[in-house]
Amino acid sequence: MTAIASRVRALSASILNMADRWIALVGAGSALAGVAVTGAFTLLKGRQEAREKRRDRAEGRRILHREARRGAYLEVLRAAHEFDEYMDDVWKGLPVGLPNDPPRPPWREAEAAVKRLREAAVKVSIEGTAEVAASAHDLWISNYDALHDANRISGENAGNSTERLFMLADANGSTSEPIRVEARNHFIAAARAALGGDAPSFDTGQLDQ
Repeated sequence: MTAIASRVRALSASILNMADRWIALVGAGSALAGVAVTGAFTLLKGRQEAREKRRDRAEGRRILHREARRGAYLEVLRAAHEFDEYMDDVWKGLPVGLPNDPPRPPWREAEAAVKRLREAAVKVSIEGTAEVAASAHDLWISNYDALHDANRISGENAGNSTERLFMLADANGSTSEPIRVEARNHFIAAARAALGGDAPSFDTGQLDQ
């Protein structure tokens, strides 16, 4: 009986030892699995953060580019508005001088304004879009043509007419002013489209500020 009891005790001890080993192995396996899961989660999180940073950088560049475009578009409109004011004075004036005479007020100011408009249009050609750049160029050309038209009418009628230039332009069948207004409207429409101006909740007054 003693021998049998000894064997039973030895077998029990062996079973317990094997159980301890299995427990240790299972614990080690669980630890390794935990490390693997943590590593995979950290890797995925790192990749997600990298993607978010790339998106943020791209969005930042997009916003800066949009603001640069908006600034260039506004500069064109300001220059065109400035030219409008001087051209109003030109058209309200009497025929004076000859086409090749030195500039005189308000002609001098109008010529300086149309040069500033050209410079602003060149900036738009850099910022884009191609359609807005083309419309900015057309706007400058139409303003330049209006000034040239007024200068021609003034020279042709200097000394032999007391009519205001705008009346002489109407009698002459001049179309430079309507073309200039149309070019300005086309530029505004192209600029609005490029800036997303037709999207909901867009403040339509921003371009004129």
